[in-house]
Amino acid sequence: MATSVHLCMTVYFFVAFFIFSESSAKRGDGSIDIDSGNLNLPIQHAIGIDPGVEFTDRGSLSFRSLKSTIGTHIQTETIPAEFRDKLREASSNPNALYRVRVPTKITYGEEDNDKYVSSFIRACSLYESRLSDLLTVTIDPSGHVLGINIEAMEGNCHGDDVDDADLSNFNTTVELAAITTGPVPDTQAYIQKIEEEKAQREKGNSTEQKSFFGKYWMYIVPIVLFLMLSSAQDPNAQRGGGGGGGN
Repeated sequence: MATSVHLCMTVYFFVAFFIFSESSAKRGDGSIDIDSGNLNLPIQHAIGIDPGVEFTDRGSLSFRSLKSTIGTHIQTETIPAEFRDKLREASSNPNALYRVRVPTKITYGEEDNDKYVSSFIRACSLYESRLSDLLTVTIDPSGHVLGINIEAMEGNCHGDDVDDADLSNFNTTVELAAITTGPVPDTQAYIQKIEEEKAQREKGNSTEQKSFFGKYWMYIVPIVLFLMLSSAQDPNAQRGGGGGGGN
């Protein structure tokens, strides 16, 4: 009986821990926990000139966390002969394109996502590179996919023929590029600094003005008194010198 209870408690705590891990990995704003592992990004591909071509599953891109700079391309199955023949045929057309697309969300499992970002290269370059390519996924700080870029490794479209054995599996290098948020200007501190400088300048002007009068008041006051006395003289006194001598 004690063994059964112990087993039930162990299973209970394991399930509770699993549910807590899954719920805590996703944040309330839909962003991804950058430290969480087993992040998957399904990838699809298509060949053709028309942008409306039908995409098929290629595999998935796996990342240990969003702090990683590299990932892993997981190919679910060997490339079918139909795809190899289509790629070989498209390699003779310089306008034919090989396209890839990924959803805008990195998920923890199978989740529906109807929004994609895509990239393309010339089909002949992928063909002559023997399916060796570089995939670069760009994400924002919240873990949302902003774009994907594909480059063929050493594919130059010279018209070379490639054996089917070299077109069975992708040789893919996966890189993860995270865009970091730049520093935000501290406008409040800048405004406060401007106001402090303005107050210091006004204070300096007031002190300078006071020191000027305090230094030269003994010269300014006599001049002001002289002007006041001169303007207050009797005008009759000024005319008295020319009033006599009439008789």
